[in-house]
Amino acid sequence: MSRVMLRTTLLDDFALKPMRPPADEDLHELIAERYEAVSTIVTSNLDLSEWDQAFPANRLLASATLDRLHHNAYCLTLDGKSYRTPKMLPSNPSNKLANTSKTRILKPREMSVTPLKNGAYMPKKPGSYTTEGDSIL
Repeated sequence: MSRVMLRTTLLDDFALKPMRPPADEDLHELIAERYEAVSTIVTSNLDLSEWDQAFPANRLLASATLDRLHHNAYCLTLDGKSYRTPKMLPSNPSNKLANTSKTRILKPREMSVTPLKNGAYMPKKPGSYTTEGDSIL
């Protein structure tokens, strides 16, 4: 039986939403197959201690999967200004987009965001990402 060599895989924005069966089982199988064989890069806006929340239906599966991910891993925490800060349209009278009746340009105080200490913004919607302390595993 020949084995195909797998390459590095990137799992971006891990646990933005909780996984439901069978997605949680599929992820576990993928991580278990790659365990100590090839590199897997995982990014998340959650702290590592919160990653088990991705598996609400099966905490044992969460423990097994995260144990494989954490073993011999390099953990990086990124802090700093977000590159996804909101940008305002110029208030130029010749700007056709700003003059249409269907378009409303929001001023900073009207936006549904909370300013963070690093100058970035965080949506006020529950469960939204934060721009501080993003974790990369």
